[in-house]
Amino acid sequence: MIPREHKGASVLADRKDYVALDLETTGYDPRLDEIIEIGAIKVRNGQPIDRYGQLINPGRHIPNIVTEIHGIDDGMVKNAPTLADVLSEFLDWMGDGLILGHNVNFDINFLYDNAEDICGKYVGNDFIDTLRLARYLYPEERHNRLQDLIVRFDIAEDQEHRALADVEQTIACYRWMIRHMNENGIPFPAGDGRSRRGLSSLFRGGDQLLQIAPQDEVTPDPAFENLTFVFTGALKKMTRANAQQAVTNLGGINGKTVTKDTNYLITGSTDYNAALKGSKSSKWLKAEKLQLAGQDLNIISEDVFYDMLGDSIAQAPTQSQLKFKITQPACKKILEIPSGNLDAEEVSVLAVDDRTKPSIVLKTQDGEILAEFSSRMKAYETIAALNGRTIELTATKHDEFGSAPYFNAKAKIIR
Repeated sequence: MIPREHKGASVLADRKDYVALDLETTGYDPRLDEIIEIGAIKVRNGQPIDRYGQLINPGRHIPNIVTEIHGIDDGMVKNAPTLADVLSEFLDWMGDGLILGHNVNFDINFLYDNAEDICGKYVGNDFIDTLRLARYLYPEERHNRLQDLIVRFDIAEDQEHRALADVEQTIACYRWMIRHMNENGIPFPAGDGRSRRGLSSLFRGGDQLLQIAPQDEVTPDPAFENLTFVFTGALKKMTRANAQQAVTNLGGINGKTVTKDTNYLITGSTDYNAALKGSKSSKWLKAEKLQLAGQDLNIISEDVFYDMLGDSIAQAPTQSQLKFKITQPACKKILEIPSGNLDAEEVSVLAVDDRTKPSIVLKTQDGEILAEFSSRMKAYETIAALNGRTIELTATKHDEFGSAPYFNAKAKIIR
């Protein structure tokens, strides 16, 4: 996952000045795929005042499956400028104000990475994502694609999948939802739902495999909840079991094979690179067939999955970044602590990954050390992926877990 440290915040608010944006691309991964069309409309005081539309020559073949979706083929971009020819001019036209779009986090990731590579500048604009707004207003709906919204709001019957046309429909959907909120007295989240994205500490640590702990309670995230994820190929930064656990923790469903219920096919890096050269797995080919039949199914690379996961974790409250049980042998040592020190049933836990043999320390609120564990246990393995960070946890004692006591813990990064 690319940190994108200067990326703007996602907000949910009623705004009259913005640039509505949509990109068409050869795929979902900014590291491997290319922008082939930019569409944008500049809005001031609620009214469009200017528009930008440009086909882009990606310098390579546009996959047939992509052409099937939005109709852009090699012939259409043959004489178009490259992204390097137009990106700086477009960024100047767009400015540093608010961006509006549907699933616009995807578009901004493409802009951010290319702006940094080509122009040496950052795209730090805050943005309103109409997909996030729709999920806020309609949590009961399984799908909130642009296609779903334009039909639900009686705006149009079909999505054109061309950049400027999609921008126009996105603006119409945004206005409809704002009007709906005003007419029904529906408030925005506190602080405009401001969410700083893309900086999850779980994604630090170079080549270290990421560890995801099971949770006693699912923490639903709209980007994952009730959606079905299928994995294919070897992952480079997670075991498949850890990736599937991450999906489960956020309320998603793990599928074994691609079916009509699949929403995301996550491809390991080798599979994604092989597909770019024309070699696709059976799961991939089946997913493409379902895509063409109109199924809401996205084929994404491992890195894009990390982008999604990192954004979701970054948006979650700090106290629930990690949840796990401290079981045997830790509880055996906890039981040896004089009971008076645990009357409050809450202790702080420090896990430090800067020694030859890492340790977990239990402390009372006044700083008294109750116990220190040097053995490698599930609790430590869970937070080891944080790569040397010091973590403070609230651990609540329970009297039995099968035949043994345990502590539930929630983590908070303190440095």
